[in-house]
Amino acid sequence: IRTRDFSFGNGLQYCIIALFLWMISVYAGTFAETILNKFGMTAFADQEGLGETPIALAVGYIYTCIIAPITEELFYRGMLLKVFSRANQRFAIFTTSIFFGLAHGNVAQFILALILGVFLAQITMKHNSIIPAIIVHIFINTLSTVTGLVADISETASFISMLVLLILSLLGIILLLV
Repeated sequence: IRTRDFSFGNGLQYCIIALFLWMISVYAGTFAETILNKFGMTAFADQEGLGETPIALAVGYIYTCIIAPITEELFYRGMLLKVFSRANQRFAIFTTSIFFGLAHGNVAQFILALILGVFLAQITMKHNSIIPAIIVHIFINTLSTVTGLVADISETASFISMLVLLILSLLGIILLLV
């Protein structure tokens, strides 16, 4: 849990890079959806059956934005990455990312989880701690949830939020390359 050479600046940088990776996966998921639709399939999970009461929504948001990132990082980067790293670090990074992607249950989320899983494993290895990965994972899940909520408000709000996300993701490209 103790981090090595991790600062607020690193956390901010990683969150913006993760935003860029999230945007790439959104477009990749949309592309996958287009291809799969031609064969009568879908890349996205069916969201029916989720509770619509305020308490059910609050519990769902807390789970999605806080509990799931913490438990997933403890398992995938805290345990599996450590175990598989004994064989080879590259093997560990890609294997845990593939398992992480498969656990998300649909093509669109598999793409995001695979791409993000590689990044999260990399920063876990760099700082010898799962804390940076937990922070970034909470950021991405919260961002995804808030973006979905903003899209439901109005088309204008959705357009403005996507424009801001696009600008920030361009900064993420720069930070990733640097």
